[in-house]
Amino acid sequence: MASNCSFLVPLALLFLLSVVPVKGDDALIEKICGTIYYRDLCISMLKSNISSMKADVKGLATIMVEFGVTNSSATYSYLKAQLHDEDTKAAFKKNLQYCSTRYSHATRYLRVALHKLSNEEYHRAQTKVAVAGDVPADCEDEFTKSPGLGYPSELSRRGNDLEQICYIARRIIDHLIPDDS
Repeated sequence: MASNCSFLVPLALLFLLSVVPVKGDDALIEKICGTIYYRDLCISMLKSNISSMKADVKGLATIMVEFGVTNSSATYSYLKAQLHDEDTKAAFKKNLQYCSTRYSHATRYLRVALHKLSNEEYHRAQTKVAVAGDVPADCEDEFTKSPGLGYPSELSRRGNDLEQICYIARRIIDHLIPDDS
């Protein structure tokens, strides 16, 4: 029995050491985010993803675009839920429908951007991210065309988040594009 226990202790220690996150080199995240307007947001978002500690610049860009996919798809789901609310007025629903379609497109653009990043088509990835980042403004503009309908604060918050995420992703992708292109 003692020999079985002596074998299990090193095995348990090995297991514990393998699941403790290893603090990677923060220097790359600090360097990349240090050049970006939303520096603190960039750092906190990237550091919240454990895979960023081992990522190169392309990996950091991928992580940020994935945050954008998460945001845009969650906003799309939020909008769809608002559309099914019986208390929502018809004119308001029209704008919500427009916005839900646009956020669906944003999610698609960001997924295409992930594909372009994996294929090292950085200019194309950056273009898709930029188009996705314009969706919140398009949505807000649609509401301003309808007198008397205020832009929902929750949608504004979500839109600001997506704009900032896309801005950060584009700035990270800048580091992947050679200066001579």
